[in-house]
Amino acid sequence: MNSIWEGAGNIMCLDVVSALSREPDCVDALTSDLKDMSSGCPILTEELSHLSTLARSTPEVLEASARILAQQLVLIAQACLLRRYSTTEVSDAFVKTRLSDRRSGRVVGAIDLGSVRAAPILSRARAA
Repeated sequence: MNSIWEGAGNIMCLDVVSALSREPDCVDALTSDLKDMSSGCPILTEELSHLSTLARSTPEVLEASARILAQQLVLIAQACLLRRYSTTEVSDAFVKTRLSDRRSGRVVGAIDLGSVRAAPILSRARAA
């Protein structure tokens, strides 16, 4: 039922931490790029600030927070890319359901869609 800490997912998270620790300049380059894409979205700006702080933590904190760091990095990168390349409805729904509502889950199936305007998103999906 539960993931085993040394399972494949955790190895990937630890690899992310290791890469960021080996190449600290990558943290600055990555956060700079994401900051450009997140401008104008207060939720993304705040989440990126937390991610940047976490990424610069001590090795012990980074290792203990590997899954949190990897999850936030992925969600923020996805949200930023959606803001750049998708419609406002899609990117806003993603940010709202993955980053702004702490009560909701972070994955499809565990998300409260009650406050999301799904019609424009579904219409766009049907047209593709």
